[in-house]
Amino acid sequence: MATEAVMAADAAKAAEAAKATEAAKATEAAKATEAAKAAEAAMATEAVMAADAAKAAEAAMATDAAKAADTAMAAEVTKAAEAAKAAEAAKAAEAAKAAKAAEAAEAAKAAEAAMATKGDPIKGKKVAGKCKSCHNFTAKKKVGPGLQGVVDRQAGIMPGMRYSKALAAGGWVWNEKNLALWVCDSKAAVKTLSGNPAAKTKMGNQRICDATKQADLIAFLKSL
Repeated sequence: MATEAVMAADAAKAAEAAKATEAAKATEAAKATEAAKAAEAAMATEAVMAADAAKAAEAAMATDAAKAADTAMAAEVTKAAEAAKAAEAAKAAEAAKAAKAAEAAEAAKAAEAAMATKGDPIKGKKVAGKCKSCHNFTAKKKVGPGLQGVVDRQAGIMPGMRYSKALAAGGWVWNEKNLALWVCDSKAAVKTLSGNPAAKTKMGNQRICDATKQADLIAFLKSL
């Protein structure tokens, strides 16, 4: 019986040991399962984070592309505006040139008409009234040169006068045609008569552009 008791005790110990081994295996298995779950969760989190990062990168790229497109459109609009301004400026310049050319042509026509018209010196004296502030009707200078003998005189030769460069060069004669051009628009005439588009004169425009009045004025100047 003692032997059976010992055997029973050993069997009980063996059973306990087996249970402990099974319990240890179960614990290890549980740990392994938890570890696998944790790994899966971590992988899922990383996958979500990667997806979010990819979406953020795509959004940033889309934003940059939109900004670049806006910048390109703004640049095109600016170029178009500048081109339009340049075109308008060119048109304005052409219009101004055309207007000046038209004025010069009209002045030339009036000068030709004045030459073909026999003037009245008495009426011309009245027209010359506006000249008194700057000119004497004698050979004596005033602000401007004396007008006695001016018809057919070389330009810019009166002693003691401070002429502009164009007039001092004296490249023309004060014949009837040139006088008619001058009294109509001296600023344009000095350019035409000197052949220098940058030429200037101190004399203001008198705007005596009517052919009859020009002829009368020239007739008066001839009578001095």
